[in-house]
Amino acid sequence: MKKQLQDKFNQLKSLGKKHQQRGYEFEKFIFDLLEYENLSPSPSYRYRGEQIDGFFEFENRFFLLEAKWWREPVSVSDIYVFRAKIEGRLSGTLGVFISMAGYTVEVPTVLRYGKEINVILFNKKDMEFALADNCSFGTVLKTKLRRAAQHGDVYYPFGTHLILTQAR
Repeated sequence: MKKQLQDKFNQLKSLGKKHQQRGYEFEKFIFDLLEYENLSPSPSYRYRGEQIDGFFEFENRFFLLEAKWWREPVSVSDIYVFRAKIEGRLSGTLGVFISMAGYTVEVPTVLRYGKEINVILFNKKDMEFALADNCSFGTVLKTKLRRAAQHGDVYYPFGTHLILTQAR
């Protein structure tokens, strides 16, 4: 099954300029990945005027999911819209924002200071690690959650963790 997920991910990369189609397919792909890892996902849905790209449970915590495969990096305002969705949910609900184009330079700094940290950011490389044979989405998420709890970093590339771990 993991091989099928890897193949589907590579097919999504080849969709090129068909951005809207790729976005919908990306949401379905993430649902399949979360289902494969037994994270009790819900597919995208609309609720009270909000579009939710997904929902899942990991280690007894609930997460809203936002997934973007845009040409340009995601900006702070895009993250704030997602945060508003999270803040309208049960206290303790967290968010995972996946942007295949990454984030504008100011996103990690702005999200970290003066506000409660309730969003974890994933990029393309993080998703590639999550699909690697010796890794999983859960492993990447757990590493990012630990870093956010310990250091306040909302955007901690998983590859950095691997480099630091190997250096020990």
